[in-house]
Amino acid sequence: DGGSFLGSDKSSTISLSLSVLEYRQHHGRTYPNFRDVQCWHPNDEQHLKSLDIMHHTVLLYDKKKLFHAPVENPQRVLDIGTGTGIWAIEFADQFPSASVTGTDVSPNQPEWVPPNCRFVLEDANLEWGFSDDVFDLIHVRGLTGSINDWKKFYEEAYRCLKPGGWIEHTEASVNVTSDDGSTPAGGVYSHWTQIFIEASEKTGKTFNPNEKNEACMEAAGFTKLQTRERKMPIGCWPKDQQLKEVGYFNLMGCEEGLEGYGLWILSQLLLWSYWEMKIFFALTRAAMRDPKIHAYYPW
Repeated sequence: DGGSFLGSDKSSTISLSLSVLEYRQHHGRTYPNFRDVQCWHPNDEQHLKSLDIMHHTVLLYDKKKLFHAPVENPQRVLDIGTGTGIWAIEFADQFPSASVTGTDVSPNQPEWVPPNCRFVLEDANLEWGFSDDVFDLIHVRGLTGSINDWKKFYEEAYRCLKPGGWIEHTEASVNVTSDDGSTPAGGVYSHWTQIFIEASEKTGKTFNPNEKNEACMEAAGFTKLQTRERKMPIGCWPKDQQLKEVGYFNLMGCEEGLEGYGLWILSQLLLWSYWEMKIFFALTRAAMRDPKIHAYYPW
């Protein structure tokens, strides 16, 4: 229909202003400057490139499927934490009759987008600026370490979904492992896991939401939950040709985003020195490139 689906009295959305574009600076990287949001990952060109590479990696794994929820011909779609907007834009292209909205705390989306796609500056931790019973599908990916209260988050999603609507949420686990013992305890990957655990404790925001997602969804009112877990390889070590290609692009994305994912946490939360971080990043790159290490993370 032609009616507006933006709430008129509950919106936490604000107009784009110059202050939002005055990004915070840290170790030569830029970070979002939206209200009081403490964003732990950058929003500069290098990090955005890593997000687009990871999007390509996921599509390779999923054989170009943008979503798996059993929704036929979705007409109103919401992408929370849209990042570069690449998922929302591709969805809008594939479903030209749908209205697609992407939200984020950083205005990093392109100016030229399909006519049925729009972007809104909004903090997903606050009450969402949409009316009740609006969307057929809500897509969420890559919000690890960004949400204060996942139960509240899912309650907002439940409120904004039409009866019978679906939410699809995908997060990478921070527990990098292997099936052959090539990622030993005490190695660089287990060190990363501990870093994210400490970051969770210090920020109050979990970096491994997969552990409690189902319980939070059920508490918010969702039913018919479906769970899938895949192994996302890091590097070209898999024998399967498709997984080898997935691993190649995943390695590329991980390397591109490596420092961005670590800088703020290591320096601001854990008080590492600059050189401690540089050495750790170098060790991580060496591990990721080592064909003898058959690392993957649950996805």
